[in-house]
Amino acid sequence: MAESFIIVQNLGQLKDFGISRVSAAIGVFDGVHLGHQRVLKELVGLAAESGSVPVVITFYPHPRSVLTPEKAPPLLFPQREKADLIRRYGAKALVRIPFTKEFASLSPDAFLDQCLHFSGVELKGLCVGSNWRFGCRAAGTREDLQRRARENAFLFRPVDEVMFQRRIVSSTAIRGALAEGLLDLASGMLGRRYRLFGTVVHGLGLAGKVLDAATANLQLEAGVLPPYGVYAALAGVENAENGPEEMRPAIVSIGVAPTIRKEEHPLPKVEVHLLEKTESLYGKTLSVELVTRVRGEMKFDSVEALKTQIHADIAVAAELLKGVQEHG
Repeated sequence: MAESFIIVQNLGQLKDFGISRVSAAIGVFDGVHLGHQRVLKELVGLAAESGSVPVVITFYPHPRSVLTPEKAPPLLFPQREKADLIRRYGAKALVRIPFTKEFASLSPDAFLDQCLHFSGVELKGLCVGSNWRFGCRAAGTREDLQRRARENAFLFRPVDEVMFQRRIVSSTAIRGALAEGLLDLASGMLGRRYRLFGTVVHGLGLAGKVLDAATANLQLEAGVLPPYGVYAALAGVENAENGPEEMRPAIVSIGVAPTIRKEEHPLPKVEVHLLEKTESLYGKTLSVELVTRVRGEMKFDSVEALKTQIHADIAVAAELLKGVQEHG
């Protein structure tokens, strides 16, 4: 991530970086989808209009993981990817407020005080999704924000929801599309192909020796898995400063590997095979962009039959990926 991007835990800390006038957008921003992108575009315009610095205020952990942990949604991306996307869409700083039950219990006005009002940092503008709710029992509404804008003399811009294929774009809708295997729908709502991120760890050691198709086993940092199966993909090694290296054609197996694994309740695995030879990837972080599904997961009568199918899948994926470009 670019060194100039600032990440702090409250708005007041921006004083330490010479920032005294801000416009802010508030929300969870999981996925940084088309709806979030519209909010960020409004934020950048609002900051230019008011001569201030565009800042995003978000929360971590996800509020639902604190309030209703049994119903907590899986995050679409790890925090660093969310921060990088927010930077790419024009914000100059990210305020990541620690979300707690005590914070959630605040009245709407007290909630806004803790988010927005700090000595030495003047709020000049605020934009949120028009249906954003905040404070205890989600009692705070757009009308409360309009009132606070009048009282505290800042500009306020609510941003309407974005529609895609007659559906409201939301992180929940994207999770649902991914879980159903609707990659095109999820990608359309995101404005880019969906990516998985994970660290390469040691697996069973059979893919290269027995199946003649070495794979990188991913320990996922976050993400929603599509239905089990084999996917054509683009993959690259993540670099902390500059994002992923050039994305290279790959094939990805997502599932429980029923031909190989005999556990009673195996956890799903994500295994990535780069179509081009590469260096050892152990310990590195991979970014995997899912392009299209090749087939569903199957159990074969023998390892030899599995090996034959894998090499057929590789040929199909190579053909599907011809001319496919990274979306970024």
